[in-house]
Amino acid sequence: MLFMNRKPRQNNGPIAANISAIRTDLGLSQEQFAEAIGTSQTTISAWENGQDPRRSNIEQLLERFPQYSLEDIYGVETGFAKTLGRPAPRRVPCAPLFGSIAGGSPIEMLPVTEYVEIPASLLARYPHAFYLRISGESMNRVIPNGSFALIDPSQQELIDGQLYALRVNGSDATIKRVRVTLTTVTLVPESFSPSFEPAEFERVAAHESIESIGRVVWFCAPLPRQQ
Repeated sequence: MLFMNRKPRQNNGPIAANISAIRTDLGLSQEQFAEAIGTSQTTISAWENGQDPRRSNIEQLLERFPQYSLEDIYGVETGFAKTLGRPAPRRVPCAPLFGSIAGGSPIEMLPVTEYVEIPASLLARYPHAFYLRISGESMNRVIPNGSFALIDPSQQELIDGQLYALRVNGSDATIKRVRVTLTTVTLVPESFSPSFEPAEFERVAAHESIESIGRVVWFCAPLPRQQ
């Protein structure tokens, strides 16, 4: 009996064109798109050339880019490739927003209840970034109260002079500028109010007291709601 090599099943439908259109709409290369959804560039290329993606891949894509839908991917006349040229508001990439990160709660276990727009260039540079809502006045000289700070969790190593989202002694997340020396780590507020003071830790103790969540790479202020 002869056994023939079986090639991956190719789809004859609109999925390839729809995925390509979504990636183009986001302004991402195949490499950047792959990084954002946790797969490889060769996989993205295969999808755009007609290979069927797994359902789990589609779910991951929609979780990372919730502005798109199953209809955008699987639809024929209603798929994204067909609707892209029709008059409609341009879809923009989004990142998850956490109101706060409670002490001891891993980020990946927290429910995401809201998504906020993010420039495509930032998404390409920081594909795993998320927003934290700033609550308080301790950093109002650089990030106003109520703003959304974009956090890159891949940059957790504390570098002198940079802004970080941190947990101190297991508390909720805070954002501070860090000053690092050979012997100390100091969390420095940047506020117009003199009531906020720096907190200094011995370098050895800092490893136990301070947990870095990620570096602040950008922030934006939400538009006020119309009454």
